[in-house]
Parts: sequence; C-alpha cells; structure tokens
Amino acid sequence: MNENLASLIRQANNRLTAKETEKQMAVSRQDQDLRDREATKFRRGVELALSDEVLEAIGPVTFTKQLVENSMTFEQDGRRFKIQQVTDMLVQLDDVDRPNLGRKVGHQFNLKNGDTKDLFLKFLGLMLNDKGSV
Repeated sequence: MNENLASLIRQANNRLTAKETEKQMAVSRQDQDLRDREATKFRRGVELALSDEVLEAIGPVTFTKQLVENSMTFEQDGRRFKIQQVTDMLVQLDDVDRPNLGRKVGHQFNLKNGDTKDLFLKFLGLMLNDKGSV
C-alpha cells in the first residue's frame, strides 16, 4: 500500500474515532442533564411535600443525586433515616440503621399526595418508637 493511501486511511480512522468520541460525550452530557433534572425534581418534590417547617425540624438533611434513585438522609435520636426515590415521586422511608424493622418494604408514599407530610410524620413517629407496622 502506498504512503498516500495509508495516510488517507489513518485520517479517516481519526475522523471516525473523533466523531464516535463526540457522540459519546453528547450522550454523557444528556445523561448528566437528565440526572440533574430528576434530582432537582425530587428535591423540589420533597421540599414542597414536607414543607420548610418539617425539613427544619428533622434537619440537617442531605440530598444525594442518583438517577431514579435520588435520596434524602437525616438523623433523629442518633439514628439515620433515608427517603429513597422508588419511581418518579413515589418514595420510601427507611431507618438506615435498622432496615425495614422486619418489613419487606419500608413505608412508601407519593410526594404528590396532599397528605404526604402527615404520612411522613406518622411513619417517622412509628419508626422512632420502634414500631414496624402501621
């Protein structure tokens, strides 16, 4: 193969590699944008559903961003609790130090429901009193 053809092949391969890298970077940016949007949606959902009053009472809270599994953690009475996103605005409250207290699933509730704050406080009260069921 002559040097001219070899050079053209290398250039073509370089362009294809660059294009593939560009595509992968674009997909990564889109994924990151989606994670950011979902995390923001989750955080706003929690803040609206529970209210500043509740968040201040249980605070400080820490939000963790992870696609479709965003979470908020906090401590009460020396125990760590987590509100974990299950799907969209369906969340689960778990005692991190005492997982599920014998239940197969933690207390679940939808952040979009009007009684979310009351359900959260009821479930948290039960968990703090070491009661495993509602």
